[in-house]
Amino acid sequence: MLRANVIIRVTGPAASTALTTLETVKAVLGISGATDDVYLTLAIGQASAVISNYCNRVFALETVEEAIRPAMDNYPWNVPGGLSPVQLSRWPVTVITSVTEDGIMLIPGTDYEVDRAQGQLWRLDLNGHLIAWRTARIVVVYTGGYVLPPSASRTLPVDLELATIIGAHAFYRLET
Repeated sequence: MLRANVIIRVTGPAASTALTTLETVKAVLGISGATDDVYLTLAIGQASAVISNYCNRVFALETVEEAIRPAMDNYPWNVPGGLSPVQLSRWPVTVITSVTEDGIMLIPGTDYEVDRAQGQLWRLDLNGHLIAWRTARIVVVYTGGYVLPPSASRTLPVDLELATIIGAHAFYRLET
């Protein structure tokens, strides 16, 4: 992976970062009524934050502008490690609006390729071969992450939601 300094500006924040819903937690735990709804909602937020922090990533679908400054060798001004992709902070990537390299707009499929599932950008040479990013600054504007519950089109992996339910249950048990 390409070592870099990264600055992220969220331009389209997620409405919620909760990795499950109150209704799902209550159904799984067999809780009826609204007596504990406030605490369960808090527990869901805490469990979601713990998982996000542990994994060092945001899971919710967001639109961001990511400015990447690759770590360079002094001479011959190469990226250490050879053919390294740029690892985006949000993945899977759903839409790439633009990629610029030192202020020059790059063309998808000609100048770079995207591994959407892994959130990685690979630089291409004039013949379409993979090369190292040899630049001072890369700016990527894109939308990445998962569609979270309760959306019918959710894409969040079920194991992440299950971990959130287990975490919320643990927080809930501490209170009761």
